[in-house]
Amino acid sequence: MMDAPLQMRGARDARLLFAVLLATLAAGSCSPAPKPALEPALPPDSIPIEADVRQLVEGQIAVVRRDPSSAAAHGKLGLMYEANDLWVPAETSFANAAVLDPGQPLWRYHRSIVLREAGRTGEADQLLRQSGAELQSDPAVQHRLGAALLELGDVSAAEAAFQRALAVLPDQPECLVGMAFVRLAREDYAGARDLCLRAVKREPGFRQGQYALGLAYRGLGDTARAETALTVGAEAKIRFLDDPFSVELKTYRVNLMSQITEATTLEQAHRPEEALAVWARIVERHPKEKNLVTNYGAALLGVGRTEEAIVQLKRSLELDDGEFATHLNLAEAYLRAGRAKDAAAPADRAVELAPQVGRTHRTRAAVLAAARKYDEAYQELRRAVELDPHDAVAFGALTEMSLLSGREDEAKGWCETALQLDPTNLPVRVNLARLTLRSGDAESARVQVKELLKMAPENPRVQALAAEVGLPR
Repeated sequence: MMDAPLQMRGARDARLLFAVLLATLAAGSCSPAPKPALEPALPPDSIPIEADVRQLVEGQIAVVRRDPSSAAAHGKLGLMYEANDLWVPAETSFANAAVLDPGQPLWRYHRSIVLREAGRTGEADQLLRQSGAELQSDPAVQHRLGAALLELGDVSAAEAAFQRALAVLPDQPECLVGMAFVRLAREDYAGARDLCLRAVKREPGFRQGQYALGLAYRGLGDTARAETALTVGAEAKIRFLDDPFSVELKTYRVNLMSQITEATTLEQAHRPEEALAVWARIVERHPKEKNLVTNYGAALLGVGRTEEAIVQLKRSLELDDGEFATHLNLAEAYLRAGRAKDAAAPADRAVELAPQVGRTHRTRAAVLAAARKYDEAYQELRRAVELDPHDAVAFGALTEMSLLSGREDEAKGWCETALQLDPTNLPVRVNLARLTLRSGDAESARVQVKELLKMAPENPRVQALAAEVGLPR
């Protein structure tokens, strides 16, 4: 009788031991497997690499070798390669980062970007779709996905991606224009036009927006507006949005072409202070490159730092005085500084070097106008618009110069042309309303002033016109 309890106790002990063994095995199975140690991607031997780029990436390669299981270290190396257009080692680095940290879809997203740049579009599209599914609330990812899907002809999927981007950034010009291209693909020209008008109202100089607007007008049969918008949007390129890694990536741009591209993109996006900082960094590293110094001077001029611009432009001329753009920028800098007499020589030299460039004549006209030589300025502007019939600024100046040189009968026609070329130009609209009123067409002037009051109700010139035509301000 004593054997039964002993047997029961033994069986219980065995079950307890088995349970402990199972728990131990389960605990062991839940512990993370060690991450593999991956070798860093190395820069290619087949192409020359600038010293600044080599120094940057070699420093990060050393970091990766010290911690070869770090996804962040491999990913940072990939961003450095991407920033400097080294697509193949960038792709390998992002692939390594994704293996080490599969929970971060941005590594896959950036790998898709560099794969496309390397010409491996099939793999790029597959990864972009995957990262787009994982990052549905990131407008940068959705915008890029929409653009790729539209290129592939998948209009419905592209529309869905652009809608997700617009849900986060409802007034972003790039996203509005992306959706406009969806409307164009469906031949909904009125819908595309309305989206583009929203985009260019937010950013008038957005070339892709103007180009899409031109296509929409052409589809609607409005050939005059189509030609104007298509001209403004000539050579438009798609502009992608920043993602969470973009700020870090931009700090790694040290090769010359990447920095020039960045500065140009910032200028086109109307972010002149940021562009200026990039030009300053470029010139610091390349102080003897004449064209770069000229661009730096122009960037300084663009943000109103006129005296500094003059210094840099004169320095550029010391390196080489045979480039008309430098003389042109210097003349404009002197004009803005109120030094019209100093502007005369570089303006004349610009025309001498580039007589077939309309802007050189437009700038010399401004110098002549400052000297009250209105008839000569008028003749220069006539030459400017002959050479460049799409220069809205020259036509606007021609309006003013026609009045000053006693050619009032021509002024309204020049003003109407300027407005056709740039419908968003408020001073031109004001001038046209005033000229219409002076011509005796008070009713048409009232209609124009009503539109001006909607556009700029606080503008003093608009308010003065409203009072003249008897409209409440």
